[in-house]
Amino acid sequence: MEIGIKHIKIKIMKKIINFLKSLQFIFKPSYWIMNDKYDPFIDELILECLKRYKFVKIDKYTAKLGPIILWIDNRPYGAIRLYPDCLLSVKKYGRPSRLTIKKSLKELEKVEKELSLMIKHKYNIL
Repeated sequence: MEIGIKHIKIKIMKKIINFLKSLQFIFKPSYWIMNDKYDPFIDELILECLKRYKFVKIDKYTAKLGPIILWIDNRPYGAIRLYPDCLLSVKKYGRPSRLTIKKSLKELEKVEKELSLMIKHKYNIL
């Protein structure tokens, strides 16, 4: 019985923390208008993939995160969308939360920075 109550308390605390973190977007105009509606399924999928995998950049517009390919251009309002879905006129899924988009873009920037450092090191560009 006590384990169930503890689990519920942890879940409630996570929701409160995420709500407080999401208040930052009031002061970030680039996050005010987003493409598509929030989709909790996509949000959970991307968060789970962020825990397990690292981004692998495919090209300027797309990156792979575990088993999924994401559209990464048009940051932040159109980024972190399932790749084939964002180009089709029939929308199957929406977008993750602003918090997940910000977290994903931060992880992607780390990968891009590592990649540029590797290229600079390989070609001795300083």
